[in-house]
Amino acid sequence: MTTIRGEEEKVKALVALSLMKSLRTPALIDLLREHEDPVEALEALKGGGPGLFGEGGMEVVGKGEVEEALKAVAEKGIRVIRIGDPNYPALLLPLHVPPPILFIRGDCAHLSNISVAVVGTRGATPYGKRVARWLGAMMAREGIAVVSGMARGIDTEAHLGALEAGGVTTAVLGTGVDIPYPRQNRKLMERIIRSGCVISEFPPGTPPHRWNFPQRNRIISGLSSGVVVVEAPEKSGALITSSFALEQGKSVFAVPGEIWSKQSRGPHSLLRDGAIPVTEAFDILSALGWSTGRTPDLDGMRTSPQPVLSDRSSRLVGLLGMAPTHVDEIAFRSGMPAAEVLSELFQLEMMGLVEQRPGKYFQLRAT
Repeated sequence: MTTIRGEEEKVKALVALSLMKSLRTPALIDLLREHEDPVEALEALKGGGPGLFGEGGMEVVGKGEVEEALKAVAEKGIRVIRIGDPNYPALLLPLHVPPPILFIRGDCAHLSNISVAVVGTRGATPYGKRVARWLGAMMAREGIAVVSGMARGIDTEAHLGALEAGGVTTAVLGTGVDIPYPRQNRKLMERIIRSGCVISEFPPGTPPHRWNFPQRNRIISGLSSGVVVVEAPEKSGALITSSFALEQGKSVFAVPGEIWSKQSRGPHSLLRDGAIPVTEAFDILSALGWSTGRTPDLDGMRTSPQPVLSDRSSRLVGLLGMAPTHVDEIAFRSGMPAAEVLSELFQLEMMGLVEQRPGKYFQLRAT
């Protein structure tokens, strides 16, 4: 006889299962595949023991932990799905070890979008940050979702580029989805949830243990058709992500960098091993067999269609030349507040009309 379970009961069972410390992931996958009802899966694991304890008095998970995680699920609007659920992302099923349980904030429908991962070091250079934000924006403009890990540096810039271009982005966390990490990315996390989604295989309340991040990287590559490494030292989480991508049969791309920079060593190593070099967004689109609806002219991709500029943007373009000018000088000459000038200049940079140099210097981009 099949028992009809309420959704709240199923979620509680899934949260309890996700918090177990004594059950390895492959065993949990098998358990959830064997038992369609997560309550039955938990009961089978407990072996009929009292409360939340299994046979021989082995503690599966403490009641307080479950209640605390359930509180976060309710307050943060977290969706909990298991492997075998119809809403489970199909892209993750082929993984060697797919996450048995996922916690999601935002619209989980975005997890089936055509996506590209843009990843790299936390210690990004100004060049790396510009490239990551530009790539995020270019992918978004082509209707391609951007996947990354919401870490400082390259990840943050890739998410921001996608958001500022009005696109969709997914953040895969190494913490619970109720914990912004790093803390300064709290507002970024909120923006991602509104227009994309944030996911984790770790239950609510999970702190940023360093061993969680390499594990989550297989999900970043799993959700993506290809992985772009912008900047990364020789030993980097981004290179772990690229390794997962190769195991999963995905394309790996690398952005060339300055030959003396340690942050270029990872991408250059990937290039020596056969990664696809990225100097234009078209390199990614072409390699993955996606059409832009435009002729594959690289100069044309920079300038067409011609952007429509506001009066303020036109004024700033008129003040710039091929020699770098500091933002304070631009603000003084334009009569605009420096904050507004920076905002307008960033939009012009995204349009491909302006280049930013280190130290907040700007110039017209060479065509």
